[in-house]
Amino acid sequence: MILDMPGAHCVNQEIESRCRHCRAGSYALCENGSLGQGSRGVGGGWGDGFTAYETEVYRVPDALGDEAAVMIEPLAVSVRTALRRLPQGEERALVVGSGTIGLGVVQAVRALSPGCHITAMARYPQHSHCQGQAERCHQGGAGLSLRSGGTVMESAVYFRSALLLVVATFVVFRLFVRRDYQRKGRLSPFSGFLELLIWGLYMGFPYIYNPPEWAWFWSSDAPVGMPLRIAGVACILTGLALAFITMFWFGLRRAFRLEVSGLIQSGPYRVSRNPQIVGGSLLVVGSVLLWPSWYALGWALLYGVVAHTMVLTEEEHLRDVYGDAYVVYCERVPRYLGFSRGLWNG
Repeated sequence: MILDMPGAHCVNQEIESRCRHCRAGSYALCENGSLGQGSRGVGGGWGDGFTAYETEVYRVPDALGDEAAVMIEPLAVSVRTALRRLPQGEERALVVGSGTIGLGVVQAVRALSPGCHITAMARYPQHSHCQGQAERCHQGGAGLSLRSGGTVMESAVYFRSALLLVVATFVVFRLFVRRDYQRKGRLSPFSGFLELLIWGLYMGFPYIYNPPEWAWFWSSDAPVGMPLRIAGVACILTGLALAFITMFWFGLRRAFRLEVSGLIQSGPYRVSRNPQIVGGSLLVVGSVLLWPSWYALGWALLYGVVAHTMVLTEEEHLRDVYGDAYVVYCERVPRYLGFSRGLWNG
């Protein structure tokens, strides 16, 4: 049996004078659905049983197996979608999405209008299941399958967002933060909030281009082989450890530049002037290794822009505060990692 329960409508409420939508068979749009008359269906889904109005129950033919029967509802949705505006002749049709419904729409349009040109869009080009979607689109009758990672729209959103973040980074660090350092000798709460906002926007950047499971990347399987997975996890764990060790060594208030109390040259600051930036870079590199794409590479480069802009602003302030002592420190310890020294050449 197949159960179709669109909610309350004129038929299952036994209203004699049916509304215009119910007369057209669009029960989900019933104008009398809120009246609450008649009996309601109970159960369904994964329940042991259910009750429903007689017009909502359809018997599956004996010749139709269960695997085919479960596709009746999504196929019906696809056919109805195609019939709402069926392409005529050699018109072009774009199907956005290549899941169950999208593939059904491709097949329905191809069957009902054989001469039209169908383009289907499959998402997440950096993952293998997208390749299967594209192949099924072609099998269903689509002449062309677009992967959303290569579309003009997603690329425009990505690059415009990146440009806006770069501009915002310059405004926050080179104007607001720099002004606070020059006038007050420390960061104001407002500028501190702006810094956190910049970094929050940066960390949220992958949600523009990564698939939904990115939201739980720490518990989902990365779409890479074991060597990259091991390298990515190792970078992330090392970066986390370095970032937390540096923050607690430096102190939370000093880490956010809300308090100034001497030039720190011990611990991790003996090998790098910005060990927290090094730790953050390892986090980013590890994430890129686990979820690789050209967009992810751009995200890593964007980290360098944001972090380096912040570091340059802080160096100016530290030089003004500590003078020759800071210059000597810069000559002895690299800005990030490596063997080069100096205040401006890293």
